[in-house]
Amino acid sequence: MRKSARKVNRLRCALEQLECRTVFSAIPIANPDTILMGSNAAATIDSILVNDRDEDGDTLTIISTTAPSHGSLTQQPDGSYQYLPEIDFVGLDSFSYTITDDRDGTATASVSIFVNAAIDAPQARAQIMSGVTSIHSGVQPGRMVAYGPTTYVAANYPGDASAGPVIAFSSLGAGRVVAVPDHQMLQMGTYGNEGTTGQFYRNSIAWLTGSPSKSERIVTMDSGTRTWLLSQGYTNVVVASTGNLAANLPSAAIYVGWLGSSLSTSNLDALQTFALNGGGLFLAEYGVGYDWWWNKPQSEAPGNQLLRGAGIGFPTGNRWETGLISVTPFASDQIYSDDVLAMLDATPGYSPTQLTTGATTLDGLFNVLPNNDTLMSLLDRSYELRIAKINPTPASPVTDSFSKALLMREADLRSAAPLSELTAHRTAQAVYGVIPAGAERVTRTISIDTSVTRWHSTGLYAAPGEIVAVTVPTAFAGSGYRVRISGHVDDIRSRSSWSRVPYGVARQFDITTTTMQVGSEFGGAIYIDLGDEPVFQGTQDVTISNAILAPTFVLGETTDQQWIEQQRGMPAPYAELVSDGVAMSVPSSWIRNLDSPTALMNYWQQVLEFQDYVAGHEGHRRGPERINVDVQISVGLLHAGYPIQGPTSASTGLVNLPQLLREGDWGYFHELGHEMQRRPDKSWGWDNYYTFPGDVEVTVNIFANAALEAVVATPGTSGWQWSAHPDEVMTRAIATINDAGASTFDDKNAYPFYFQLADGFGWEMYRKVLGSYNEDYDTGNTASLPSPGQQEKDQWLIRWSRESGQNMIPYMVDYWKLDVSPSARNAVDAMNLPPWLPLIAAEDTAYYRSGDPVTVNVLANDLTLDGSAQLLSFTQPTSGTLTHHGNGSFTYTRTSLDSTADSFTYIVRNATGQTQEATVLLQPLSPIAHWKFDEATGDTANDATGNGHTGVLSGGVQRVAGVTGSGLSLDGLNDKVTFGTGPALAGNTDFTVSAWIRTTTTKNGVIIQQRNGGFNGEYQFKIAGNGRLQFFIYGNDAYQFDFSSNRTVNDGQWHHVAAMRQGAAGRIYVDGVLSGSASGTARDLDASIGVGVGADIRDNNQYFAGNIDDVRVYDVALSASELAIVARLPGDFNGDGTLTNSDIDALTASTASNAQDVVFDVNGDGLVDANDVLFWIVDLKGTRLGDANLDYSVDELDFQIWNAHKFTVSSKWSEGNFLATDGLVDSRDYNVWNRHRVARMPRVEQASDVRRAAAVDRIFSSGAIA
Repeated sequence: MRKSARKVNRLRCALEQLECRTVFSAIPIANPDTILMGSNAAATIDSILVNDRDEDGDTLTIISTTAPSHGSLTQQPDGSYQYLPEIDFVGLDSFSYTITDDRDGTATASVSIFVNAAIDAPQARAQIMSGVTSIHSGVQPGRMVAYGPTTYVAANYPGDASAGPVIAFSSLGAGRVVAVPDHQMLQMGTYGNEGTTGQFYRNSIAWLTGSPSKSERIVTMDSGTRTWLLSQGYTNVVVASTGNLAANLPSAAIYVGWLGSSLSTSNLDALQTFALNGGGLFLAEYGVGYDWWWNKPQSEAPGNQLLRGAGIGFPTGNRWETGLISVTPFASDQIYSDDVLAMLDATPGYSPTQLTTGATTLDGLFNVLPNNDTLMSLLDRSYELRIAKINPTPASPVTDSFSKALLMREADLRSAAPLSELTAHRTAQAVYGVIPAGAERVTRTISIDTSVTRWHSTGLYAAPGEIVAVTVPTAFAGSGYRVRISGHVDDIRSRSSWSRVPYGVARQFDITTTTMQVGSEFGGAIYIDLGDEPVFQGTQDVTISNAILAPTFVLGETTDQQWIEQQRGMPAPYAELVSDGVAMSVPSSWIRNLDSPTALMNYWQQVLEFQDYVAGHEGHRRGPERINVDVQISVGLLHAGYPIQGPTSASTGLVNLPQLLREGDWGYFHELGHEMQRRPDKSWGWDNYYTFPGDVEVTVNIFANAALEAVVATPGTSGWQWSAHPDEVMTRAIATINDAGASTFDDKNAYPFYFQLADGFGWEMYRKVLGSYNEDYDTGNTASLPSPGQQEKDQWLIRWSRESGQNMIPYMVDYWKLDVSPSARNAVDAMNLPPWLPLIAAEDTAYYRSGDPVTVNVLANDLTLDGSAQLLSFTQPTSGTLTHHGNGSFTYTRTSLDSTADSFTYIVRNATGQTQEATVLLQPLSPIAHWKFDEATGDTANDATGNGHTGVLSGGVQRVAGVTGSGLSLDGLNDKVTFGTGPALAGNTDFTVSAWIRTTTTKNGVIIQQRNGGFNGEYQFKIAGNGRLQFFIYGNDAYQFDFSSNRTVNDGQWHHVAAMRQGAAGRIYVDGVLSGSASGTARDLDASIGVGVGADIRDNNQYFAGNIDDVRVYDVALSASELAIVARLPGDFNGDGTLTNSDIDALTASTASNAQDVVFDVNGDGLVDANDVLFWIVDLKGTRLGDANLDYSVDELDFQIWNAHKFTVSSKWSEGNFLATDGLVDSRDYNVWNRHRVARMPRVEQASDVRRAAAVDRIFSSGAIA
């Protein structure tokens, strides 16, 4: 026998506590064998020696056998034996054999052969399942394997065959068996009338007895089953007990029910004899119960012992059904133990489905067979050959079901092995980190504060496969304390892919003596576990030897300098970061560059302290919550418990303080919240006194929301950060309250219900309410605490009303439809409290542009559950006038000529009298980038905002007259303007881009885009070949949207075009009017991507053909009214879309009166004077001074206008007042006309001509125009 095989044998002996001798006394050990076969056929037995042992490795030989009683035994030339039963024999036969190692002695054992009757499987399945479509699960049913040669599956669990059988049938000798995998499935009095469960019961009884008669004698140990059977017409049903079961079997036809968690050997023998002689067994068994409740190996379950001869077993594991289970379609394929062995030997010919089923069977067999069983030994032989090549790591996860089954077998064997055989697991360092060569093994004495509960970090790490010595004080020995190695305690076997072994990474060792040895195949952080209750034994010293130092930081004990100089470079692959409230174990690679652990752990301490505060738990905390980061965890993205577990893939944010300050870590806030639900002392369950049934994942977020608001100064809106925005909470509340499909509280989205209470009353009120439950519990006033269900809802209403001093019936009952009892309503009504409903007076921001009044409805985004917000009062702004039009609509008109922010406040009231004040901020409408393209020459485009986002013109871009001043003409071939990354946007921010364009193009042309590398993080706004505008955003590997405008804009006219994103929505506007929209999940933009105008600067295509002017980028989504301001032609004072005499007349009237009306400060210099007239005529209208009729010529027609009004008092330009400052039409105005009269000018001038005319005017005009 190879050395490795001997090792497996020793592991197996340890697991089963077999009689294994050392090499100093290596007498052979022969173990009994079990063989299953059908009748009237020969069986080859070549596995007699497979479970026999010789510890010194000598070869074992069979030297003699006895004759079986009911057949013949013949040794074959290859050393195997052939057993041939007598004709038609069914039952149990046996023979014994003797082995020798030719040196140390001999040993004898027996071979039991179960010769089971043949079954017509299709006929039996059809009979058992006739009319059966569903059976009751028994509530969280277990698992079953069917592997014997005369065992068949009637129905599998829903899904596929890999889910395993839910009904199996077999023969056992001359008898028959029907089996189900839950101890409650055959409680006929409970489930007989559920679905077609009763039909299944009746069919099975008829098949087991071989007769449709209802007079056959049935034995059960459940009185409810007897009652139901009698109700179904069965006339001979006996209820037996464990004391008289054997006596009742000989006269019975079948036994029905569960055998209990423990059955005597005599009763098991009686049942086996009963079945072998032709009796029927209708059995239920629950393998997982031996893990959960009965603390025995699955192989000792009575059902597993009794049905070993049939080939049916009940392993650990369970499903979550609580009601009926569909059992259609019926099973058809079958995998036997011989198939499993063949699959392990890589025998070809099995389908993928069969291989998956075989792996499920293998897993079950490892679980239900005793370790000295013949079949288990055959499986172990294959395990030994394959296991070394199965290496689950994050880089090479295991998905193959056979490999998983073998890894679980390995975990079981290793967990039972003595420390003397400890070795490092082959994957330990690949999974959890490399220990540097030469890392020192040290001895350290650690002081343990016994007033602190649970796991104490020692700052030490056990190397994989190495023994660590621990010396503890006498007070620790025998006190229920433990030494733990590693926090990686999760069982990940339910995962489809394994990045590590499924379980057994962490180990624990009871402290029973003052000196002990510990170790682990995987190594890990070393902890001293003092249990759940503080023991107050002062500070005790523990000495640990042969361990590795781990990076360790303890808040309040370790300074940042000590951390940097002494701790963070320690060699262990996992680090410990500890505060009074939170302790975490993270990969050391994450903290090698961490400079400020004090700030980091203060952050987590603040999270924990505020959650404790909200829950009223400070007095209950006796130790920190613990977070453990593993490469893979059992369920969920993260999960609660002690420790809280999270995978490396989702946990790096734990130590990223800038990210934590910016956005928090909702996942870990949530899991810490679960620990708030069950209190720091874990005396409550997660479904505590204030958590309604089914709402564990709801009330937990009370604490996650509290943490977010406590430690994140300005939460965003992505993910769960909406919970920190009262307006968004209210919006979601209104949506679910008004949802016709959610008529009751239990149907609604309950998160806003809880968040609104914090928004309305503050976290101090939450503390009072939740603290009242703690106070009742701590003072023993348990009679005041609610029972689950109705009482919990009643008390939530009553306690909130009592503590807040507000009648919460309108909120909780009338709107949220919380189902409370009449007595609860009466109790609140008797308090005579004022009613309460939430109210949100949202802060408003309106953007103004100099000279343009802006209208804002302050009530538009103020929220109540019934829409009843009423304006009570408002203040006046300081730099403008405010006109109230009723219903919360105001118009703000700027009176100051500067461009600074202004504001006013208002108070709003809801239907129940709550009031709230809000501020309206009035901001100048300022883009982050604005290119007017008014430069006279050169290849640059200056940014009018002063932000320095200068562009570069290339390809031959021409400067021409624009919609105001000059603009650009692009040829559609290679012209473009590039701006780099300065004006680029980041993240999922709202934004607006706009431009004036004039084109007749019929091909794609980019107006503006953020897109010059890669595909993620970009937007593009362009005109398509069909003349419609197109807007898309692409980020996070997907489009947010890609849509077009309704209008075409390639008509050769100037159009103002804009595209914007606001949250999920995108919109396109043409000339200030909405012309297309779409929505999709907000995608992130990448600020490292450059911005360009006039072309797709990434692909150097989609060149724009036409004129572009006045391009802007805003980092806000402009409202329709704000966009109308931007889209309005400068100088178009009456808003009719054109620059006409009525506009210039209004301007000249203002300058003549020196009214200093900011509306007319068109050149933006802070004054309203003749320079604004000059700017309007030359830069905006594009004509010359003296052009009274605005026909782009200064000619005789204009003279006639002047002449008709000369020497009259008039402020109108259209009457010849070209100087516009004196209110007179006189010779000075004539002089202006005369200097500028020229031949008729075309509408589109060169910008240089315009500026030349302006310069001439400035030189020759009188002092009125300087």
